[in-house]
Amino acid sequence: MSKPLLLTVADEPVFIESVKSLLQTGFDVDISETAADALEFCQASQPAVILLDSDLPDADVLPLCRQLRELEAVRQSVILLATTVNDPEDRSRAFEHGADEVLAKPLSGDDLTLRLNSLLRLRGDLRDLSESSQQAQSLALQSMTESAMYGAVVGFFRQIITCTTQEQLAEAFFSVMAQFSLNASIQVRVGQKVTWVAPGKEASDTEINLYEALKDSGRLYHFGARTLVNDQLVSFLVKNMPVEDDLAYGRYKDLVAVVIEGLQSSCQAIRRNDLIRLLFEELKTILTDVHANFGRDDSRVMQALSGLQLTLPEIHSSLHFLDLNEEQEAYFESLLNKGLSETETLVSFLRHLQGSLEKLGSRLGL
Repeated sequence: MSKPLLLTVADEPVFIESVKSLLQTGFDVDISETAADALEFCQASQPAVILLDSDLPDADVLPLCRQLRELEAVRQSVILLATTVNDPEDRSRAFEHGADEVLAKPLSGDDLTLRLNSLLRLRGDLRDLSESSQQAQSLALQSMTESAMYGAVVGFFRQIITCTTQEQLAEAFFSVMAQFSLNASIQVRVGQKVTWVAPGKEASDTEINLYEALKDSGRLYHFGARTLVNDQLVSFLVKNMPVEDDLAYGRYKDLVAVVIEGLQSSCQAIRRNDLIRLLFEELKTILTDVHANFGRDDSRVMQALSGLQLTLPEIHSSLHFLDLNEEQEAYFESLLNKGLSETETLVSFLRHLQGSLEKLGSRLGL
């Protein structure tokens, strides 16, 4: 297991040797004899501990302490200041400039080791706390993002439930895509096939050809930052999937899978409603024809039946002029009576059919 790195910033040989003898067992000790060397070292490395001698040849130690603390690599490091002056005011100024502890020279081995271990544990606890806080913030942000996504999808489903046309469905689709900053187009194949790149704006031939080329490429087809989503009655193309962010990419793949389900269901409902409206129109036409050609009080039908009934006795009395035998007359009379009976039955059936159609029309609100 590697030892933590300790940087000693000093140029006094006695001080440097004292630090090495006291700390090299538990640390990898490196030496910078000037402030400039120390700053250069800390920009390239990340020492766990920096021990500053207050007597430096090229800089005041307190400004150097502040400069070091502002470096990204030193933000989690323990900075110790060794000084011969140890009054409360100097200690306070040292803490203000970023030092974690002030030690009196000459250094004491037990005191130095005790304080270092204590400060390193404290730094470790603070680092763990910071990481836990970052994780909690990340989880909270992820939860908020997923909650916002869930709310947007719920709103989308509520909107498409009320859609009765392809245009309304496309508007709902573009609305939910805009909430996620997704650039998309959509093709709806309910009756007439239409492809839009924005509400009310139809796609170019190039984009339409892309749909045609990839219509049999499976439910989800990914190519670069683009994803084509297919179903029986609808397809859509997302052109800016966040492929560089695995978490967001996975979340958006789940999103498009849910959206296509809603779109397909809505398309089926629109097609079903269109068929029902077509059937209603056909039924209206039938009812209109029935009323026009065979009303409930159609006098023409009644007159025809009455005339036929009045004519039958005359036909019966005139059969002997045909010079028919009794058997032939009986047969001919049976044909006439049968024709009259069937005509009356047909009229009765047509009246019943008319009544049934009128009742159905009333129930359907026609």
